[in-house]
Amino acid sequence: MGYLYRNNFEEIFMSGEWIRTDFPDVSRSASVSWGMMFVSGQNTDGDRFPVSVHLDRREMLRSGSNIFLEIEYETEGYDDTISRGNGLVRLNERWGANMGYMVPRRGSWSKHFHFFAFQEGYEDWSAGIEANVTWYYRNNLNIDFSLNPSWSRDWLIWLHDDLLASYPKRQVTGAIAASWFPAEGHEIRLRTQWYVINTDAGQGYRIGSGGRLIASNDPINGFAMINFGLQFRYRYELAPLSDIYLVYSRGGIDRIENSGHSTINLLSESTELRHSDQILIKLRYRF
Repeated sequence: MGYLYRNNFEEIFMSGEWIRTDFPDVSRSASVSWGMMFVSGQNTDGDRFPVSVHLDRREMLRSGSNIFLEIEYETEGYDDTISRGNGLVRLNERWGANMGYMVPRRGSWSKHFHFFAFQEGYEDWSAGIEANVTWYYRNNLNIDFSLNPSWSRDWLIWLHDDLLASYPKRQVTGAIAASWFPAEGHEIRLRTQWYVINTDAGQGYRIGSGGRLIASNDPINGFAMINFGLQFRYRYELAPLSDIYLVYSRGGIDRIENSGHSTINLLSESTELRHSDQILIKLRYRF
């Protein structure tokens, strides 16, 4: 009948959109849409979550490009999941903003860029960039590059019991994917992706009265997480809806305590992970 993303939850959700398309032919704009969204929720115990209000503007240009702007505001409210059952956490009000620009395929390239800044954790800011570029070398061969670096001064996570920690964090996520169709019925795909999370020593917090976080003297050491995955896949179409696949994959994940390494060095180290190294042959046949 539907999907409930969590139990013990009640929510009011309202949204609206206004779209204008009657621009003159000489205008660069094909359409402009304004949207607003309001979300208010609580758990069934009556603990109210932050109320969020979103306002966005999307402009479609006659060139096919798309410009997106969004502002978000959240009131104070409780988070009843971050402490893993060790008490409510009262979050402060927050602001955030996003801006995106998408250019459809022109010649051999298509591009998408997204910039964002928002408050997270308990009281500080985070910012980042998402970039995606696709190169169409030929009609049967394209390569997709994506990169998402982000920086945070207040990455708040649970450690144990009623202890949480806020870390300065640098994170890089990326992927490279290639698709090649050399002949009828043949398909070759190569994909590699990774992420690196690199933190410095942080500030510990204990959950106090009313869910307010109270700074503690608990030692909070920095750490790093690295992850890498690579997959090569060949598919041959035997007949409609009947294929044979040959897949090679490798990769792994690791946590490094007090690494002291730069984020760039950690990216290099992630490519050496080989916790999984597999070859798979699969036959799909329609009778």
